[in-house]
Amino acid sequence: MLKPASLRAHLEAASAWLRRNPEKLLVNIEAGHLRLTGAASRSFEYRYTLALTVLDFPEHPSGLFVPLIQWLETHQSELICNPSLQEPGLRFEADILNNTTADLAIRLTLTERVRVTLNPDGTHTAEHLPEPIDPLASYTWQTEFSNPEASPAWPGP
Repeated sequence: MLKPASLRAHLEAASAWLRRNPEKLLVNIEAGHLRLTGAASRSFEYRYTLALTVLDFPEHPSGLFVPLIQWLETHQSELICNPSLQEPGLRFEADILNNTTADLAIRLTLTERVRVTLNPDGTHTAEHLPEPIDPLASYTWQTEFSNPEASPAWPGP
């Protein structure tokens, strides 16, 4: 599984405090399972809850959540784009220790696709696949009103 190390590196790069205190970021996998397809290729998908625990964090939690969301945009975008996955896909708890520090427990529902191929010599090769590209990611959506003052109130009478 590649995402836990990738996320750790991203958070440490984004937070000077985590770079100075990497031992304060605990990364564990909980409730993992494989989604098997029964295909002859033996390809599968890891599905798991990634548990991040940040101990004695002296900054505002947004200092972690903003880079976390940035990482999700590339590595698990459905947690941002799919409303039914947003709430269960990213959860947190905070234990307020005093006026300046807190322990944060963050839970993310993650997946990783693995393509397995059979080599001519009978061995297998496992290739971790990148995230699928969102076909709508390149579109820019804009709504314009020619005269908002003349529009009826929403939701109308």
